[in-house]
Amino acid sequence: MLIFIYGQNSYLSIKKLEAMRARFIETLDPSKMNFIEFPNSTKSKFDLGEIMQAIQSPPFLGEKRMVVIKGLLDEFSTKPEAKPWIESLARIPESTIVILFEYLTVKKVEAHALYKEFQKSETVHFYPFADLTGMELNKWAQGYVKEIGLQIDRNLLNLVVTMVGSDLWQLSGELDKLSAYANGEAVSEKMIDLLVRTNSEEKIFELMDAVGSGNTNLALRCLENERNFGNSEGHLFAMLARQVRLILSVRDALDANPRANNRDIASELDIHPFVAQKTMAQANNYSLESLIKLQNLMYELDLMLKRSAVTERVAVDRVIAEMTGIS
Repeated sequence: MLIFIYGQNSYLSIKKLEAMRARFIETLDPSKMNFIEFPNSTKSKFDLGEIMQAIQSPPFLGEKRMVVIKGLLDEFSTKPEAKPWIESLARIPESTIVILFEYLTVKKVEAHALYKEFQKSETVHFYPFADLTGMELNKWAQGYVKEIGLQIDRNLLNLVVTMVGSDLWQLSGELDKLSAYANGEAVSEKMIDLLVRTNSEEKIFELMDAVGSGNTNLALRCLENERNFGNSEGHLFAMLARQVRLILSVRDALDANPRANNRDIASELDIHPFVAQKTMAQANNYSLESLIKLQNLMYELDLMLKRSAVTERVAVDRVIAEMTGIS
């Protein structure tokens, strides 16, 4: 079985992957011996032979194996480059579930040669997660409020959604804060004014600017401000990971076309021109090699977090320390 989970809405895509893994362990792999993820700290990043060996191996003390491959589509884009992967992934045994997990935008994934090869297959499953907007975003917020048992008037909930925007990591965090503060009471507008923060994208840019310029003191001050305001370590790590991927994509595009402007980059990466302009300035502080090294570190930390081998706070501190050291 082959599954694609992809899109820029990392909150929903990660939740989907976590739910699939939990269900897999509960129903098919109680021994927890049949799950493997690429890349990780012991396996080379995308070695086709190594990955296919993991896919073809029979399950041990369980009914099936699950193999998750993160970020594969970032490694190539043309059909000739995709061909060996297409041929190999067409031979997945029934005993193995393979999940291709991508943070790329829905548009970019669905234009990829590997995706196009499998998109009409009835045996391949696709789970795209674009950013939510409008009614879809409000509906998600209403569902989340119900899930955490928060008492909030619909108009006030719409106000929170308007203030925060479509970042579900931040939106869920703001609603969690309100829930903890209200302690079972109905949320008031005064509580929202006191606790809810507007979209955190500008703040993450400020943090990344400090990190990228090597200004360690300012970076640590920005990080401490984020923590003091109640941003969870998990949210900070996710935002840093997203920004590193974005900077890496921009650096790669600039190396390929040094004359590209912010509109060229925005069109190629399917992002807003303002975001492209900001990220281009950050990308100038790094080499492609240093960014690849940093992304590999984040993959390793993500795996360590899943294994409870490191705390989220330590993971965030490690990323900040690494970024101020390699810029």
